[in-house]
Amino acid sequence: MEVHTGRGGHGGGDVVLLDDVFRPDPPADPLGRKAGQLDGAYSILTGIAAYRSIDSGRPVRIAELVDPSLLE
Repeated sequence: MEVHTGRGGHGGGDVVLLDDVFRPDPPADPLGRKAGQLDGAYSILTGIAAYRSIDSGRPVRIAELVDPSLLE
């Protein structure tokens, strides 16, 4: 498998992200890399679960933090 790497930070990913956020006509995303709201929520919940796990010394599941039906 050939792996594409671009120039700049994060193997060229910074340019892709900045173009998507700031260009009035961002390029197409044929690989579906753009994160949605649910992806952002999981990211935040992962951090919260990690901190609670450190504090408690036990594993913490995302489902313990929110109503699981909200994450579907």
